[in-house]
Amino acid sequence: MLHFLLLRDYMRMYIFFLPAGFTVFVLTGAKLFFIIEGMRKFLFTLVLVMVSFSFTGCLQFLLSMMSADENESSQTDLGNSEWYYNLGDNTSVTIDNVLDKEIIFVKFNNSNNVIQRSDQRTLYYTDGIDTSSDKIESYDGSKSYSYRSLSDAVDKAAVVAQGPIHFEHNENYGPVYAAPSSRAVSTNSVDYKDFTKGYSHNHNFWADTDISSSISYEQKAFTLRAGNSSCLVWVADDCYREGEVATLSSGSKVTTAIAESIADTFAKHCGFEREVFGTESSMMIDEYNYAKIDMASESDTGTLVNILLYDIGDDYSSSNASGVIGYFSSKDYYVRRPSAEGNTKPLRYSNEGKFFYIDAPFCNYNSSATGSDKFGGTGGVSQTVISTLFHEFQHMINFGNKVIEGGVSDNPSWHNEMLSMLAEDLMAQQLGLDAKENVAANRIPLFNRAYYNSGLTEYLKDTGKSIYSYSTAYAFGAWIAREYGGPAFIENMSKNAKTGMDSITDAIYATTGESVSPLVLYKKFIQACVYRNTFAQTYGYPTLYKKIDSIFADGISAGLGRIDIFSSDYKYQYYDRSSDYYTGPCLISYDAAADELRPYGFTIHYVGRATSDTVVLEFSQRQSSGEQIMIYVQDSFTNKIN
Repeated sequence: MLHFLLLRDYMRMYIFFLPAGFTVFVLTGAKLFFIIEGMRKFLFTLVLVMVSFSFTGCLQFLLSMMSADENESSQTDLGNSEWYYNLGDNTSVTIDNVLDKEIIFVKFNNSNNVIQRSDQRTLYYTDGIDTSSDKIESYDGSKSYSYRSLSDAVDKAAVVAQGPIHFEHNENYGPVYAAPSSRAVSTNSVDYKDFTKGYSHNHNFWADTDISSSISYEQKAFTLRAGNSSCLVWVADDCYREGEVATLSSGSKVTTAIAESIADTFAKHCGFEREVFGTESSMMIDEYNYAKIDMASESDTGTLVNILLYDIGDDYSSSNASGVIGYFSSKDYYVRRPSAEGNTKPLRYSNEGKFFYIDAPFCNYNSSATGSDKFGGTGGVSQTVISTLFHEFQHMINFGNKVIEGGVSDNPSWHNEMLSMLAEDLMAQQLGLDAKENVAANRIPLFNRAYYNSGLTEYLKDTGKSIYSYSTAYAFGAWIAREYGGPAFIENMSKNAKTGMDSITDAIYATTGESVSPLVLYKKFIQACVYRNTFAQTYGYPTLYKKIDSIFADGISAGLGRIDIFSSDYKYQYYDRSSDYYTGPCLISYDAAADELRPYGFTIHYVGRATSDTVVLEFSQRQSSGEQIMIYVQDSFTNKIN
């Protein structure tokens, strides 16, 4: 029997082969390891081991063990397969039986740190590969591959995708104690019938006036325009147009009919969202006393959901189809503190209750129209707003699940936004959304065009860049949900008391019984971004092209449809040319490098078509322990649309 002992000292791996029963004493925490007993036996054993194996095989084993770090161990990483190779610390790889196959490699950053261009590995030599191609952006080794802003893009699909932006204030302003305070007994029970529509029931609410700042609020006059047992819909007085028919609604003005349609739609579908994602909390947080209290005893509107319509950011323009479409602010779940300062200053502006906010002009948004007709109204509520209702409601549910009830201190925005977009994804069919209005149509084109701008678990808080984090988070979440159980997985992820990758891996185990490491999930998702659908299905590789159906109680059905990220439905244009469209995630030249490889981000590099049955790729030495290179082989494909 052969035993081996692995000792790690900083970045080095020491391997000792020991016969059974051999004892080694090690002085830990030192640069040197002293073997107290049996050195001669150890050397003799090592010789025997190397003889008993083929020399080549033993050498490869030793090298693989020494090159493998903790993140690349067989227990947590994907193993090599016929069409997939993990380069590790090796600099050269030879691949056989690949004549006429396409060769691609991916740089993946498995760390929380940015990897600069100077620290990234490069492919400097190939043999048996035709590297000339029109599949890539036309960058060569002398050019860097920089972060691209939408202002530089000729990509119209990306610009459209930028328009409707969600905006989340989801801060945790103080500790949350599990036990309610003595004020937990309801003293102010409120029923929707207590409210009368119109100016007989108006209210001043705090509204965010500048999306670039979380502490820019003003009191605005709102009037109740619709209500039912599920919600109250308030319209800002400066965004209201008198009239009882939806056709009068246009520009920044909405009518009573619009408010009533929103209320009816929310009431019809909120029960389903609660079934999957959980029920929003009816407790509030008293940050001053570090206690939870019953919302009914504190809020003027009791435990009813309040939907406020106003011109968010006061930025309406008939020619501007971009802007914030809605937001949830966790400040409203805290007791108002007029004297709050510092990080808790937003608590001055708590509306004290269940609130989320919708941009009134976007109620009239017509995505099919052009120019000034974009906000000319649709004869009803825009599908953009219908989808947003349930996006923002998820944020409210999530804050209750994770923070108030779960007591988590870190609720990463990328994961929260992923859940909200999965709510849109899951509910698209029952909401009757057109294909062009569903979340995939809004997010996948931009993901394909610029996935490298944001890492898989990164949220870029800058308003101009956060759109990239949305697209990446959605694509990643859409694949995981389709791969690991659909609605059942989403339900487990939403309702568990964890966040981020811990929530995802916990939900996978709860749904499937499978233990999967984050590293495996990252790399499987990248495979789904590289391998075309037919090839992936033939060889059992991950894909987004998978449909999941599920039936819930009361005959409510929902599911997740196939997403073909390589189809013309999600086409885009390269930045350096405008005559052609491309499909699938953007392919970068093999000799180009990003200025920054984002944390848990990646870049896909096209090498070329194999002209020989055997090909050779040679890379520079590994400089950053976080950078990993994976090599992919697949059938010939086309990604350009003339």
